[in-house]
Amino acid sequence: MVSSMILSEIESFNSIFLKVVNRLIDFDVVKLMSSVLLSPGTREFFLQMNVEQMPELKYLALNEDFRKYRHITLHENIMLCPLKEEHKQSSDDFEFVLAVYSKRQLSGLVYCSIDPKHQDSIVSGLMDETLMMLFDHTVVMLCDKYAAYNRLFYTVNNYLEILSVKEHNMPFHTTNVANLCLKLARKTKLSVTDTMKLYIAALLHDTGKLYIPDEILNNKKKYTYHEYEAIKKHAEKSAEIARSDLVNLPHLQDVPKIIRCHHERMDGSGYPDGLVGDEIPLLSRYLMIADSVDAMLTPRDYKKQMSRNAVVKELQDCSGSQFDDGLVRQMILVLKESRNRYDIASVVGTNYIHRVALTYFYENIEQIITINGALVMQRDKGKFIMNKPFSHDISKMDGVKLCFYYLNDIYEYNVNVNRLVGNQLILDHFRFEPLEEQFSIPWRLKTSLYYNRGTRWDAEIIKIGSSSLVFEVSKKHKDNILEKKKLTLNIPVHMKMDEFDEFVEIEAKLMQYFEFDDKLVMYSRYIGVKDSGKDKLIRALFKKQIVDRKAL
Repeated sequence: MVSSMILSEIESFNSIFLKVVNRLIDFDVVKLMSSVLLSPGTREFFLQMNVEQMPELKYLALNEDFRKYRHITLHENIMLCPLKEEHKQSSDDFEFVLAVYSKRQLSGLVYCSIDPKHQDSIVSGLMDETLMMLFDHTVVMLCDKYAAYNRLFYTVNNYLEILSVKEHNMPFHTTNVANLCLKLARKTKLSVTDTMKLYIAALLHDTGKLYIPDEILNNKKKYTYHEYEAIKKHAEKSAEIARSDLVNLPHLQDVPKIIRCHHERMDGSGYPDGLVGDEIPLLSRYLMIADSVDAMLTPRDYKKQMSRNAVVKELQDCSGSQFDDGLVRQMILVLKESRNRYDIASVVGTNYIHRVALTYFYENIEQIITINGALVMQRDKGKFIMNKPFSHDISKMDGVKLCFYYLNDIYEYNVNVNRLVGNQLILDHFRFEPLEEQFSIPWRLKTSLYYNRGTRWDAEIIKIGSSSLVFEVSKKHKDNILEKKKLTLNIPVHMKMDEFDEFVEIEAKLMQYFEFDDKLVMYSRYIGVKDSGKDKLIRALFKKQIVDRKAL
């Protein structure tokens, strides 16, 4: 995501980088030239030029230590290294790389292939100390700029970890709002720069709640006047925090104002400044409607989840008074979009998900490991940022899956672990392979679980299908439930909506589970439905589907 976010800024440096390389090397005598720059911290390629001319260049950048090559030191951080025979593309040409190191890590490679008769003149030209200093500073500047944006996600992650202690739903709310903003931005064709500002504003919009006392933040009753005044302060505090964190990121200097105004209403009844209509920054209006939609769609201890029908009606009723008219129409279109596309790009796009569980077998199929962290998507690859130190050999990991919540639904993917970089696993080949791909509906229902009429454990159904069921249970029950996982699990399900009211009891087998900080998400497959309840279940699922889509 970072590379797409700062695309407009990095592109402005591409021309600078090319001009500097042009000063270093006479292009009239160069047959082939390729270059790559890497983020020192994450080993990502964020700038690539003509890599198709040297297909091995990225492999060399990740796997070779050019300090061990026979080389000429051109500058304290830059070496000229003739390529080894096994890496050369032509046995007749002089092929070399300029390797730039920063803090003992490779930051950039420039590959050149030239006729041997020009070798001396090219090497002589590269001995110019001023040019080498310029080249070194250019690479360092680009890497530092990229790293500054990259660190932003660590900052967000830290805030959400702290906020989750104060209010456990906060991380899910924040990333839901950010991703709704992204979908709305795409629907309305916002520019890359404005989309970037909006997305970061959404990730930081509630950080000011760190200043709100826990007893107010988790109050399940109606706020008193003084409590509500304290709650209202979070928009200003969030803006102050953002202003401090983004001081060195020039493309994000509007973000604090966007955050400050995200509770302003079109009729002037919002806070903190009572702005009216077009006085409210446009991106704040985006953030306001996304924030409100997620609040309506998400269940809380003190309120029930609203159906999508009710959310659409609320948007229409408040159009022009609370919400921008044009954004209401576009948000309804976002809510109408099909939920049947589950590739990773369609679900979360190229962005950030805070709480993610990753499970795998380690060395044998009896040892299941779960680790938690955050996921940052970048096109078809993901960076899984781990919360704790990681010491396993990735070659011994098997059956790797990840699971996360998004917009009150839950998603699971098979993934491949490409490599380990610091505290990050680089993931690719995301494959949506749920227990049941067809006819599975998100439906929050309170229930309980038991084996053979024994101890019951409180649980909550997340998703229910015609042959499988996904539920949450407190993590403290993990050992008691899993020690009998080969037995049949009984799950009573009470399905009630409007005038429809049915009860079935499902017999199921646990298939897999994911651990989060305070709960387990468990996937089960039906063995049977007692008392011929399968017809009731199918009718309930069709009814739920009709109710959910009726207004859409």
